[in-house]
Amino acid sequence: MSLISIKQLRNLPSASNGALIVFDGNTNIWSNNDTNGIAISSGTTAQRPLSPVPGLLRFNTDDNFLEYWDGSSWIQITNATRKFTLQFDQTDLVSNTLTVTHNLNDEWCSVSVYDNSRQIIVPTAVVSVDANNLTIDLSTFTPISGTWYAVIVGG
Repeated sequence: MSLISIKQLRNLPSASNGALIVFDGNTNIWSNNDTNGIAISSGTTAQRPLSPVPGLLRFNTDDNFLEYWDGSSWIQITNATRKFTLQFDQTDLVSNTLTVTHNLNDEWCSVSVYDNSRQIIVPTAVVSVDANNLTIDLSTFTPISGTWYAVIVGG
């Protein structure tokens, strides 16, 4: 036999029959009728649980990633589509170089450059300046004509 202890139960204004509500004793945290989302546990790397169970999910505030415990280590949940696309033309180049601020917080990015006919261009050089900035040397291709694209994908 199971025992369920309920401190308070109330209905959301938009709740209907069969609504699922997560409740912390004071307020509704989440409902399947709510459009706000659900807040999961979060904290720094140092605040990780000492004895996590496999499947435990949390947000790491040091790394700004969701992570889960796989039974032996913490695994970051990353999205390979974390990307930044920049449309540019000749006027955006300084000394034949394009500077890109991508804000992906990742120095290990892949970079693709497409010309105005959608062909992939191999730049003369790509230099990661820091976790949010890189430079693309297009000296071999300047002056460029039309609109080109740089696509930066976080690692």
